[in-house]
Amino acid sequence: MVFLNPAILLGLLAASIPILIHLLNFRKLKKVEFSSVSFLKELQKSKIKKIKIKQWLLLFLRTLLIILLVLAFARPTFEGTNIISSASAKSSTIFVLDNSLSMTYLTDKGTKFNQSKKIIKEIITNIDEGNDFYFITTSDSVKNTTNKNTALKFLEEIKITQLTKPLSKTIEEAKSILTKAQNINKEIFVFSDFQKNTFYFNIDSVSSDENIKIYSFDISEQHEDNFSVSNLVLNNAIIEVDKSLNFSADVSNYSENNGDNLSLSLFVNNERVSQKNISIPSFQTNKVDFETTLKSTGLIEAKVVLEDDNLVEDNSCYLNFEVLDKINILLLYENVDDIQFLNSAIKSVSTSERFEITQKPINNIAFLTLNNFDIIFIVTSGNINTDKIHNYLLSNGKVVIFPNDNPDINKFNILLAKINLKSVQKYISTENTNLNYAEFGFVDFSHPLFKSLFPDKNKQQIESPNIYRYLQFTDNQKLNSIIKLNNENIFLGETEFQKGKIILFATSPKLQSGNFPIKSIFAPLITRIILYSTTNQENQNFIVGDIIPLDVRKYNFPVLEIIAPNFDEKINLQNLKNDKFLFRNTQISGSYKFYNNKKLLDFANVNLNPDESDLRKIEIDSLRYFYEKLFNQNFTFVKSNEDYLNKIKNARFGTELWKLFLLLAFLIALLEMFVARSSKKDLMNFNQN
Repeated sequence: MVFLNPAILLGLLAASIPILIHLLNFRKLKKVEFSSVSFLKELQKSKIKKIKIKQWLLLFLRTLLIILLVLAFARPTFEGTNIISSASAKSSTIFVLDNSLSMTYLTDKGTKFNQSKKIIKEIITNIDEGNDFYFITTSDSVKNTTNKNTALKFLEEIKITQLTKPLSKTIEEAKSILTKAQNINKEIFVFSDFQKNTFYFNIDSVSSDENIKIYSFDISEQHEDNFSVSNLVLNNAIIEVDKSLNFSADVSNYSENNGDNLSLSLFVNNERVSQKNISIPSFQTNKVDFETTLKSTGLIEAKVVLEDDNLVEDNSCYLNFEVLDKINILLLYENVDDIQFLNSAIKSVSTSERFEITQKPINNIAFLTLNNFDIIFIVTSGNINTDKIHNYLLSNGKVVIFPNDNPDINKFNILLAKINLKSVQKYISTENTNLNYAEFGFVDFSHPLFKSLFPDKNKQQIESPNIYRYLQFTDNQKLNSIIKLNNENIFLGETEFQKGKIILFATSPKLQSGNFPIKSIFAPLITRIILYSTTNQENQNFIVGDIIPLDVRKYNFPVLEIIAPNFDEKINLQNLKNDKFLFRNTQISGSYKFYNNKKLLDFANVNLNPDESDLRKIEIDSLRYFYEKLFNQNFTFVKSNEDYLNKIKNARFGTELWKLFLLLAFLIALLEMFVARSSKKDLMNFNQN
């Protein structure tokens, strides 16, 4: 047992007052001898003995009455196994408020987040002024004050965030803060729905702190239904205006009930272009496909939206991709006739108005800003500034390489080595009148270059050219084969270099090397390579809180303009010390666009962490194990529908007994009155006799 007002116990000294009074009033009776009353002596002794017993009883009762009254005012309390607090000492109190997305779940009492803030406000109101208040959320920095009004202001300022941080890490941070606190009483109040997906920990090496008490408020409902959409994907590798666009998205049911007749809509540039009604079984994810037609070029901002439920914010998923209005093409050559057929093929297609062609000799490359071009075709013997090509690829460049009809193997291998490809073994050359020529042996019709090229999938066939001169590569596993010759040599292959893309041909686009340039496949293959290489939707998908790296080498103006879903910002890049700018302010989902001199140079789509959508809770045994590791037995589980103030009070100080002691004092007082009256009557009767 402990006493919450131990100073009152000094009042126990008052219990000596009845004893002193009794001692002062104690005196012997005078003996008066009467011979005629000798027979009454035995009766007298009996009455005196009875009176003394009552007097001793009165002394006991009066002393006990004082003791009980003092103890009642000292607030005796049964101490539990986890009692560490002292009511008279200052406290350090940390409120850990889960402000992650799942806390916006709407219940009959409002959102779980607002319920938590209401309870915290009530707890703060019942805490004495002058104590330390700390606030830690699952996203924000720590805030501290000793003023209750300021604490309430801090509480009001806490908002929901779309960032995801493990609640377990936040609790460990709170423990670390209180370990250094000077106040005797140390308490943590945790308010969360305790999602299993966002509560992961490794605390085998963590020691417990028995001087900290934690109150765990579970704000979740018994059964919470939620549906979400994620992973919006564009399935087209080649995108053309007025052609079909195919999307897919994952729709998940995180509920014990089946989701029936759910409405799902696809928006492109804020216009609804498709809608479906779907059904999803309990705790399953279905892939849903959409099809629409591309109507314009530029940045295409797509999103899929699911009908509203109790958790609205995870019902949208975003995807951005760019369809260039004008594709700037650079043709580099050693002899101008090397690019004759390439130039004609690019100009021959119906969409050629989108293509801006620039032709330059290779020896002029030093004077060119390669980042101004979306794709570069190179026809070379190998005699080229490899550093310029290397740097262009590093900044997301696209390069198509042809050998000319007289390649220098050593120089060509230097070029390949610079872009991380294996060397050419030899150059095969036969007379074009010789029947000993190479043909196509394998064509990967599943590659995007050939998808949708043939209206009838059962009639996918390419008339092979006759190839007289071509590079024979060494075994090159880094080069993905698109077309192979009948001798297993790669004719057309692709690979990635950093963020750049390389497409490599084994033969020259000239008739001296074969009749490939005049075959029907040549022009559509070249144009589809352009569209395939410049479809910009790669590496643009991020989760809220991710860092978006921007390559500023292609920025010609020192000011970066950012248009985000919730703000616009301009950043000066002049003092940047490297080629990368790391954009960190991705705290909300949606479309992010980066402009330089009013030109869109980068973009990204940022989506929610799908872990926030699964509302299933961590198992109580796991949570108990976590608390025991950190706080030994000093934890209390609280439900929001309980009398939490009383439960906290009892957990802090145990069960107070002052009412019981006061009742006992009252009963003792009644008994004392009865005994005192009886004793007085006996004395009066005795004196009369």
